[in-house]
Amino acid sequence: MSNPASVSSFLRTGKLGPLELGCSHAVVHTLLGAPEAVGRGTAKTSIERHAGGRLELTFSKAGVLVLIALFPFRGTELERLPLVDPLPPEVQRSPAEFEQWLKREGIAFDVVDPDDESYAVRLHTGVTATFEQGSLYTLQCT
Repeated sequence: MSNPASVSSFLRTGKLGPLELGCSHAVVHTLLGAPEAVGRGTAKTSIERHAGGRLELTFSKAGVLVLIALFPFRGTELERLPLVDPLPPEVQRSPAEFEQWLKREGIAFDVVDPDDESYAVRLHTGVTATFEQGSLYTLQCT
């Protein structure tokens, strides 16, 4: 069973295909299958990794999805949640290009960490894009 996911939609809504904050373990496991790895986030959270770490999902102690993190350059393709519209390559290599793309797409944002080593853009939808050494590192919704 495959549930296509749109990166553009994730940026606009915070939903990655059928995955959204508040989903239960059961719903996520029905959609994605069992995780490849499970780790402890904090005393109150656990982290599940899928597709070689391309997708990390953080759950509360009650089993509710509280964070969706997509790492575009890590792991393998998500077989049960294929990405139908990855970001253009130039957008992934430059925070300035990413900001220009967001403006063209009409997605509101604020720059929250304009550092030389790291750079973060917080979208008004709750998604944060982080850049490490000038390249896109993660897209995450909390």
